[in-house]
Amino acid sequence: MKSDGQVVSLDCVPGIQHARSEPTGNLRFSEFHFKVKKSLEIILRTIHLDSARRVVTLDFGDGSPADSFLTSLSQSNRDGFDALRARIRSVANHFRYENSHTFRSLGDGLYEFKTKKSGLRLYSFYDEFHGFQPQLIIVTSGGGKGGQASDIRKARELRKRYLTTKAMPGTSIEIREQNA
Repeated sequence: MKSDGQVVSLDCVPGIQHARSEPTGNLRFSEFHFKVKKSLEIILRTIHLDSARRVVTLDFGDGSPADSFLTSLSQSNRDGFDALRARIRSVANHFRYENSHTFRSLGDGLYEFKTKKSGLRLYSFYDEFHGFQPQLIIVTSGGGKGGQASDIRKARELRKRYLTTKAMPGTSIEIREQNA
């Protein structure tokens, strides 16, 4: 670090102090600077729209794990893909739906669509926007029975990131229609 008295940014977050380097080389925390890098964006891509729910995949602008999983699955395991699609259609037709064989709560607001034969899982959570109908089921990611523990951990992290990002000032949420 240079000791020429310039202000050094410490990854600006509202409320975080910046440091000023003193000629002695010591840091002195004395100034507050608030800088917003750019607005945050959440992209929700519609994969199914029904009377009660819109099912969307979640993307923070760096790719969607759910989209990647479903695209790969549609090419490698068409029967498994079709089974998950059928689950999605069933659930989206109801305001609240839970069936331990097809769609169940994993606790803390996380749910899983699951197939019986292939052991495939698609992780999701509900979200609602005042005045926006139909309400949302947001799909975070997917996987197989074998990697379930790490897949659930990843889904919980994505849900938490979504809720945190959504609550931040300046966040924009874009809902894209199918094939958009």
